[in-house]
Parts: sequence; structure tokens; C-alpha cells
Amino acid sequence: MSGKVKVVTVFAILLLGVFGFLVFFFNGHTVPLDRFEQVKVGMTKDQVQEIMGVPRYIRHNSAEEILGVSPASRYDTTDYTAFCYGSFGQLKYCTMEIYFGLNSRVSGKFHDH
Repeated sequence: MSGKVKVVTVFAILLLGVFGFLVFFFNGHTVPLDRFEQVKVGMTKDQVQEIMGVPRYIRHNSAEEILGVSPASRYDTTDYTAFCYGSFGQLKYCTMEIYFGLNSRVSGKFHDH
């Protein structure tokens, strides 16, 4: 095999590898979509974890952190906890988030693709 053929072969293999990674990265879901769709408003954190599994991380926000207002003047509906699934750390473009209000029940959810 000549030097030129070897270079082209190595380049082709690298290109296929990059293409394969990108297909893996941009396709598929962090958690199967049918499980994400089972999560409904009003569910508890335990019910969500039973369906979705343990979240990659949990984020807590309050009106004070988000809006910069004092606790006395904030609206309770802006306080939430989010169970976060996926992200680049799992080599997936897909991110799924489940939001819980002050009552620790699902108040909403987000899926980015």
C-alpha cells in the first residue's frame, strides 16, 4: 500500500468515526421518550424517579435567586426544584427536566429535542 492510500484510508476511518459519534450524540434520548411521556403534573418525586430513574443532578431555584426579590415579596409559584436528566456529560444532546413546585409535585417538564 502506498503512502497516499494509507493517508486516505486513515482519513476515511476517522471521518466514519466522527460521523458515528455525531449520529449517536444527536439521536436517541437520555431516558426513553415513552417514560418521559408517562410523567404527569401532580406526580411526586418518588413516582418520577420510579419512572425516569435517578436524575443526573437536581437544581433548586427560588424567586429570590431568580428575580432578586426578598422572600416576603416573592410568589411561591416561582420556587421550584428540577430533576435534570441527560446533558453533554452523558454524551447526549438530549436534555430532559422535570419541575416540582413547593408542594414537591410535578408542575411541568421540558425536553429539548
